[in-house]
This record gives sequence, structure tokens and C-alpha cells, in this order.
Amino acid sequence: MSDATEPPQAGDYHPDPSTGAIAGTVRDAVGAPVEGAVVMLAAPSPSHRDIAAVTAATGSFGLGNLVPGSYTVAVNAVGYRTGQATVHVDGGREAAVVITMARDDGG
Repeated sequence: MSDATEPPQAGDYHPDPSTGAIAGTVRDAVGAPVEGAVVMLAAPSPSHRDIAAVTAATGSFGLGNLVPGSYTVAVNAVGYRTGQATVHVDGGREAAVVITMARDDGG
């Protein structure tokens, strides 16, 4: 389990049959982790809240207590183009995703 000062990370989720989670890693084009990237998950309906996380030094992040369904995960970091992936979440499971971000050359 994470220290109380650290955001949830991949592997921190303990399955509940009615909700799921996403365990992810953000990498650059050469495979290096992207630390400090902001990961946004849009709520699947107006009755749910949007969720955000920040990647750790390893590029990992975790998002838990998610209603089963498909989610679009968007990642932003200074010096990179926005990264995006669609992830399907099942109840009682942790879906894994790796998002690769391209450097923003300013053009």
C-alpha cells in the first residue's frame, strides 16, 4: 500500500467486485518513464466525477473505484504532445495500460 503522501500507483488497487481500476505507465518514445505527467480520466456520466492522477518517477499511476465500462485516459506533460488511450474496466479487475507520449518539438 502507498504511503499517505504518495498518490495511488499501479498495484495499489484491491479489487471490489462492483468496481475496477486502471494501472498505467506513461513512457516517452524511447521507453523512458515520464514523471509528473497529469493523467485525466473523464467521468463516464454526469453522475460521476472526473478523476486525475500524477505519474511517479517510474511513470506509473493508478486510478481506482471505477464503474465498469470504457474510459478515455488523456495524459499531459510539459514538453510532450497529449497522449491518449481507451481502456475497458471490468468489475473486480485492474486493467493495465501503457501510454507513449511523443516529444513536442514546438512545431
